[in-house]
Amino acid sequence: MADPVVTVTTDPDTGLTTTTSTTTDPVTGDTTSTISTVDSAGTPVATGTASHTTDPATGESKISTESTDPNTGVVTTHETDTDANGNQQRDLQTTRNPDGSGTEHETGTEAMPGGVTTEYTIDRTKNSDGSSSFTRSDQASDGSTASAEGEVDAQGNASVTNSERKSDGSSTLTSRTTDAAGNGTERVATLDSNGNPVTDQTYKVVGGVRQPDPLP
Repeated sequence: MADPVVTVTTDPDTGLTTTTSTTTDPVTGDTTSTISTVDSAGTPVATGTASHTTDPATGESKISTESTDPNTGVVTTHETDTDANGNQQRDLQTTRNPDGSGTEHETGTEAMPGGVTTEYTIDRTKNSDGSSSFTRSDQASDGSTASAEGEVDAQGNASVTNSERKSDGSSTLTSRTTDAAGNGTERVATLDSNGNPVTDQTYKVVGGVRQPDPLP
C-alpha cells in the first residue's frame, strides 16, 4: 500500500473542518479512506470511512461510505454499485439508530430472463421492538409492473401482499398471512387482461412453504 494522502478542508459557512486520509492500492487502484469532521471549536461532529473497489474480472465497481454521529450514535451508510460501463445498478442508503431501529432506501436495475430489465425501489423500516415493514415497486422494460408491501410484528406474525401486472394486462394478486412459525394461509387471485376474475384460491402455508393443493 502507498502512503496515505491527507486532505483538510474547511467550510467557510459552517466552520466545519473535514480531514480525509486516503490510501490507494498500487495494484488494483482500490481506495480506502477515513474521514473525520470537527466544528470550529474542535469538537467531533462525525467520523466515517469510505472505499472504492473494482472487480478486475467484471469491471464492476462499488463505492461505500459510512459515517457516525458521535452525539447521537446514528450510523449512516451509502453504497453505489456500477457496471463496467459506469451505469449505476444499485444505490442503497441506510440509517441505523442505537436502539436497533433504522431505515433503508434502495433503488436499482435488475436483468431478467429474455433481455428484460426491471427498475425497482425498496423501502424498509425496522423498529426498536423488532417489528419491521417494507414496500417495493417494479417497472419492467416490457411494460409489466409489480408492487409489494409487508410487515412483521414484534411477535413474528407476518403479512405480505404482492400485485403483478403483466404486459398483456393480466394480473395476479397474492396475499399471505403467517404466524411466527411460518404457518398460515395464502390467497392467489388472477384476472384476465379485461379485469375479469380467472381464479381465486387459498392455500395452506406450513413452515413458510405453500402447500400444493388449494383449500376446499
